[in-house]
Amino acid sequence: MARQIAVGMIAGGRVDAAGALVDLMGLPILPALVAAGAPVPALRRAIETALLERYRELPAFLAANGGRAAFANWCRQAEFTLQAELPETLDIYRGTMGISPQIAATGLHWSLNFDDAARYAVRFADADLTGCVVLHARVPRDSIACLVSTSAHSELVPVEAPTSFEVITDYQRIGDAAVRRHHQLAALVAAGWVETGSAGVAEAAARATRARMAAAGVPRGTAIVA
Repeated sequence: MARQIAVGMIAGGRVDAAGALVDLMGLPILPALVAAGAPVPALRRAIETALLERYRELPAFLAANGGRAAFANWCRQAEFTLQAELPETLDIYRGTMGISPQIAATGLHWSLNFDDAARYAVRFADADLTGCVVLHARVPRDSIACLVSTSAHSELVPVEAPTSFEVITDYQRIGDAAVRRHHQLAALVAAGWVETGSAGVAEAAARATRARMAAAGVPRGTAIVA
């Protein structure tokens, strides 16, 4: 019944209902909306919700449903566009912890902002930032499937995982950037911004990663660069 109501709201032009439907029904609703020819604004909102709030589930879901190529096609149908002022070649960043850069580079979520990536790298790290790295790649503007911007940050997904990238392991630089970003977000929260996303799930995953590294004998303060 709730699904029928949400579908009816989408058909009636309620863009927000598409995000609610992703929350209610999960990621399988994305290809269903695409197949049903959902209105462009509604499909765009559904994809944004999947990226920002169900990001932990998204890689496995895409692996079983057409991969990045299918996701790029959904984004094209949703008519995502990049800001006209962005250059033809973009510097993009991805912060990770506890996995090799080669594996990290295959992840979906990247940022235009180093400080944002640093914040994600250290978000649930230990005090020594063990295993934290930030990747930096330069990619053509037209290789971006979508860019989702909010009042707090921007996230983008390259159509293909970058194969050439810089691995930044300077903990002082990463830590300073993360602190700067923390203060910026604290100011936004004080102004009334509310963060969304699967923070609890991400924290649990980070604890498991730290435990796995400790069991493997990875010394504290070591970057994972193999």
